[in-house]
Amino acid sequence: MDSCGAHFCIVDFLVEEFPDAKFVLTLRDVYSWMNSCVGKLFGDFTAGWGSRAGALMNCLDVLPDGSFRLMNQPNMKVRLEQMTKIWTGVNQRVISAVPKERLLIVHTDELVARNGEIAAFCGIDPGLLDPIHANAGQNMNFLRCFDSEQLEELVHLHCRTLMEEHYPGLTLASYATARKDVSCPDCQDLTRYFSLREVTPTEFVQTKFPA
Repeated sequence: MDSCGAHFCIVDFLVEEFPDAKFVLTLRDVYSWMNSCVGKLFGDFTAGWGSRAGALMNCLDVLPDGSFRLMNQPNMKVRLEQMTKIWTGVNQRVISAVPKERLLIVHTDELVARNGEIAAFCGIDPGLLDPIHANAGQNMNFLRCFDSEQLEELVHLHCRTLMEEHYPGLTLASYATARKDVSCPDCQDLTRYFSLREVTPTEFVQTKFPA
């Protein structure tokens, strides 16, 4: 078994090179995925670290045919619109490339409950899958720092088809209502590093993708 977030880049090769391999796509709803990404990057930036993940968010563009290209956008705020496009592009690339009989899609909030099903699909002992590794998510709602109508518009524009298929009825408002956050982020500080869709220069984020 192998797991790596970058496998989407070579999923076509993996499908062809390993004809007996099976694939498990852990699919997280776009709101909690974005919230987790923003939280991780925000922590890196406020700690004074550079972030290759932040560089990738800004420099990886999803084209209409589902392919990806690298853009050079140094010293720009990380854009949430890029996140919505990447969420759809990465997940759809895997779904399109892997034959249905070799692909199991599991929502991340169902990982523990479907542990036995995952093991059976992969042909392994269920004891080898540790449910402790299930992602519990962030305890802050970082998305509250952005205009909710504009953010929902971006999700509708770039993620609507997959979200309606896998998370019907989930909206930014219902996501926020269901959360039990223990603290709130500093929104003024957060927006020094992030924007919704504007390509905005910043002195704080080094986003030139490394060669």
